[in-house]
Formats: sequence, structure tokens, C-alpha cells
Amino acid sequence: MNSEVQRQGLIPAPSSRWTVRDWLLCGLLVIASLMVGLVHVPQHDSISPIDEFVYIDYLAKVPTEGVVHRGEETGAYAREYFACHGVRMYIGPQPTLCQSSSFNDDVAFPFNGKTSADLYAPLYFGTTWVLAQPLMWVGMTDLTEAGRYTGWIWLAAALVLLYMTFRRLNVPRGLGFGLGILLAGSLPAYWSHTYISTDATALPAGALMIFLAIRYLQTRRHGWLLPLAAIVVALFKLQNLMAVAAVAVFFLLYSAANATGPAGIDASSRITAWRRSSITRLGVFTLVAAVAAQAVWTVTRSLIAVGPAPDQLVATQLGGKALLSEVFKFFPGAISGAVDPSSLGMYAIVIAGIGTSVVAAGVLGLLATSPPKSMQALLAFSVLLVALVSGPALGVANLLTSGFYFPLPARYGLALVPMFLCCAALLFSNRRWVGNAVGACGVLVFLLSFRLAETLT
Repeated sequence: MNSEVQRQGLIPAPSSRWTVRDWLLCGLLVIASLMVGLVHVPQHDSISPIDEFVYIDYLAKVPTEGVVHRGEETGAYAREYFACHGVRMYIGPQPTLCQSSSFNDDVAFPFNGKTSADLYAPLYFGTTWVLAQPLMWVGMTDLTEAGRYTGWIWLAAALVLLYMTFRRLNVPRGLGFGLGILLAGSLPAYWSHTYISTDATALPAGALMIFLAIRYLQTRRHGWLLPLAAIVVALFKLQNLMAVAAVAVFFLLYSAANATGPAGIDASSRITAWRRSSITRLGVFTLVAAVAAQAVWTVTRSLIAVGPAPDQLVATQLGGKALLSEVFKFFPGAISGAVDPSSLGMYAIVIAGIGTSVVAAGVLGLLATSPPKSMQALLAFSVLLVALVSGPALGVANLLTSGFYFPLPARYGLALVPMFLCCAALLFSNRRWVGNAVGACGVLVFLLSFRLAETLT
């Protein structure tokens, strides 16, 4: 990108056409995603502690109920799976309960046998059930295992969309591939894409939103895709709204930075030009569409409830200290995985350390070194602002809507990770040796990730 483009804050068109090399690199990213599933899923003997018990229940009920209801009891399939497999890092298998013919004792199961997955619209579980059916047709008998194997498809979608965004931003191919392979080997990929988890939708959601945003700013075509995508990703998971919000803020700031008009124009005219800008309107409409979709689901969820939500025993007091801790929850911690890496062994610590370093350096470095009104600075500022504000906002929103607050896990910010990596890609593109080093680190992370199965217990 030349200095004039940076000064004006414009996004240039891609400098080169899509080539055979790009197809090959995307193919390698897809293969890497498949390897993540093929290596890790067979190693999972127990249930993930990241709510997989209730997700398994939801998945099993797709063909009979379609959607689970607030206050509903978990079914026999999930209860038997819990008894026979246990929950990783919490409780082992229970042979006596597993071999019993009845699973009616609610006290023996999490949340006294109630589901907590009613928070989610059925979109993720229905899609996962459909994707799992071909594996069931060819002889796989375990729905849970088949559902886990579908995680690689979500990961592949995220990596390909992210690479396509990099190419639109003229990021060198080697660097783009390196960052993609780093994400494939990251701890979020392990936890979210090798178990049944609604978090599997977060990385593709963030990658899709930033891809469509950059594409629209370059072409000014098919703007309707952004609000449509925002509705879909919001219905997959509430926390995906962070990616939508980041794009909306980016559009508002980008439009303001470029609403200069003729020389000598006054501030009032610039504000009018900003308000009338198609970019401004699209940014606002995209966010409103996503929030409205989630609001409709929230109302629907309340109307179909069959009882009160279970007490998950995580409620705590919301005060100034708690709110402050939420400010720094997602940046850069979202790429560190679902649990504390230090409890998972040396390889996990290395993987998390490289990931957080790339994210922090990418966002802060791009913001510090880019011209104030350039696209790079506006993107970095938008993503950072949403990352810092979303934690306290989610905490307060949960208190108002559910009546309690609980410390948010860093994985809630996963939808922002593709945007963090876009900032890193733009920053590292300016120094070839740094880009090469980051690409090498990505390969290292990916290779180390296959050692996780030997260290996580």
C-alpha cells in the first residue's frame, strides 16, 4: 500500500489476481483443518468441560425436538454419555451409573439434570446434526463422535475466509498462510473444533464479517450480504455479535475519516455527509439487524420455556473490580483457549504464548505505526475498542437479562480473533523478515498442537 492510499485512509483493490498458488495454499489450510479433527477427536474419551454435556443433549434432540426449552431436562442419551465417559478435568466415568438401566436421578447429573443450552437457537446444532449424518451412514454409531468430527469443517471455513481477506489486503501469501496455520494449531481450534461446541461458529463468524467488510469497501457491491451474514452469525451464538460490532464501528470511523468533502467545508456539512454515507448506513443497519435477530430469539426462547433456568452455581457480585477485569478479558486472551494454558502442560503454554504475542503486537503495533486516519489505524482501533468494551457490556447485559453476573471466559471473544490476525497481517507485511518469522511460528504452533493429546489429561 502506498503512502497516498494510507494518508487518505482508502482500501486499495487487490494487487494481483487469484492464482493456482492461492488455491494450493487454501487446499493446504483445509487439509490442516481436517488433520486437527482426525488427530484429536479419536483421543477424546471424556466430555469437554466447556458445556459439552448439554450440547450433546441438544444435538441428540435435533431430529425429535428441533430446539431445547428453558427448564427442560436433559435426555437419556446425554446422561448415559456423561455417566460412561465422565467430564474431562472434573469427574471420571461412573461404572455403576453407566451400567444402570435408568438415568432418572436428576441429582446425579450437572445442573440437577436441567439443560443450560436453551440459550442457543438451533442453527448450530441442526447444522452439525446434518453434517454428521454422512458419517453415520457409513457405519459410525456414535452421534457424539460424528458431531465432533464436523468441527474441522467450521475451522476450514474460517481459515479459507481469513486467507481470502489477507489476499484482498495484499498480505504476502507466505505470511497469510503462516497466520492461518497458526490459527489451525491454536488452543481455540483444539477446544472449539474437536468437541461439540457452539464456539465452533466463532472463528468463521469473525472471518466472514471481516471478509465481507473489506470486500464491500473495495467494490461497493453486494452490501446486503453484510446484514444477512450478521443475522446468521448472531443466531449461531450471541457472542458472535462482537464481530458484527467491530465491523460496524470500523465502518462508522472509516466513513467519518473520508467524509471530508470540498476544501473549506464546515463541520456541519461533514457531519451531514457522514450521516448520508452509504458506508455509515450499512454499518448501522448491519449491527441493528444482528441485534434484532438476537432479540427475536430471546423473546422466542422465553415464550417456549417450560420452566426456570437451572442454577449453574457461577453467580458472583458485579462491582468495579469485576468490571475492570472484564475490560481486559478478550484482548489478547481470546486466543489462549478455553482453560488456563498453564494447567495443560508445556506445549500449551508455548502455543498460547506465541498466539497472544502475535495478537497483541499486531493490534497495538498497527495502531501505533499507522497514520491516524488510515484504514489500518481505524481497523485496529475498532477491533481494540470492541474487545475492551464488550466484556463489561456483556457482564452488565447478563445481569439485567438473567438476574446474575458471572466472570466471563476469555473464549467469548473468539469471534474477534480473525480481526486481530488481520491487524497482525497488515503490520507484519511491512517487514519481510518479520513476516517470515511469524509464518515460521505458525508452522511451529501447528506442529506442537499435535503433542497436546499426549499432555492434556
